[in-house]
Amino acid sequence: MLTDEFAKLLEIAKEVEKKTPKEKKPLLESVIQRCKKYLSTEGHSPIDSVQEYARAVLDYTFIDETLLVDESFPRDSWRPRIQSIFNDIEGIEAVTKRLNSEKENVEVVDVLGPEIVECMAWRKGALMYMYCATVQEEDKARIEEDPQSFAEQIECGIHNLQKMLSVRSPVEPQQEGPERDVETLLSLGIYTDTHLLAMMYAGELCYWLRQLKVTHRLHPTPAVEDGKIGIKYLQDYLKVVKGPLSVQGWSTERAEQLLEYLDKGNS
Repeated sequence: MLTDEFAKLLEIAKEVEKKTPKEKKPLLESVIQRCKKYLSTEGHSPIDSVQEYARAVLDYTFIDETLLVDESFPRDSWRPRIQSIFNDIEGIEAVTKRLNSEKENVEVVDVLGPEIVECMAWRKGALMYMYCATVQEEDKARIEEDPQSFAEQIECGIHNLQKMLSVRSPVEPQQEGPERDVETLLSLGIYTDTHLLAMMYAGELCYWLRQLKVTHRLHPTPAVEDGKIGIKYLQDYLKVVKGPLSVQGWSTERAEQLLEYLDKGNS
């Protein structure tokens, strides 16, 4: 069913393995084993096939995602490497649609499931966040060299984190008592710690975008409503961290600083 796709991924993974650092090889080996297992068995359903392919691709791209972070997003290669990662992840959606082309109005999330679709958006959004954070902390000269490009990277991160946080619909609270805390989390669209982290990342990206708008003339001006989006996510983050998750050690200091800045800009 996806024999060609798995065979191609296996070939690429074997080639990449030759130049992969030792500490990254276990994950690459898991990709190789996934591909071999699929190719050596029969009777895969369309849904099982595309879900397994998605997991293999996400394992594969994670290797270079972590290398980019470890290498502080090298100036001479970060852009094509990120684009390659995005292409691979977006290819999962293309394969899913092709495999289900005969079905009307099929949604990718109905085939892959919410966890995989969220992971796809999260990985792209988190990667852009890590790029922007690295530039902010280690190489601000990149911002001055091309502030418009930096704004675009921030917007890309915000867009993908929003996408990740909107895959599942919030659940309205119905009960009182111990279950109320869980329902509060679900009402805000927080199903895992990753959802909470995505809110914090999105809030900080909105903060950086607002700062960039203040200090640089951007043409065209970014369309992202950084104040509205950032304030919402940071407020939700703080509501949860100070409420249902107050005993789990999540920090509030940075979120409060960012929220204060964005609130002033919106007043």
